[in-house]
Amino acid sequence: MKRNAYLFVFDGLADWEPALALCEIRKSGKYEVLTAGHSRATVVTMGGLKVLPDIAIDAIDPRQTEIFILPGGNRWEGGPDLKIDEVLRSMRRTSSSARCAQRHWKLLERGSRPEFVTPAMRRVI
Repeated sequence: MKRNAYLFVFDGLADWEPALALCEIRKSGKYEVLTAGHSRATVVTMGGLKVLPDIAIDAIDPRQTEIFILPGGNRWEGGPDLKIDEVLRSMRRTSSSARCAQRHWKLLERGSRPEFVTPAMRRVI
């Protein structure tokens, strides 16, 4: 069974940012690439693409999640996103996703590579 790789989608998503990562993740054949939103309602990206999320973030099973991508966009200018914070915390607590994310958490805790850190990730630490 393939592990899940999620892209968080929202109105105002910078749709060009995750493109290469998603291509390589999907091409590997190791992951099921899915989109996750606050709900299953259609969102519109900065580029005008309409995306229907595969799943609402409340329904994500962190034990089946290997990758969770938080792309840039207007969403992060609006302040904290408590639902995303909780999803990240639950993934950090699970052994399956912790092994993948632990390197990122360590970088964040040391303040390294801030260009790869979203505001949502900074708040969780």
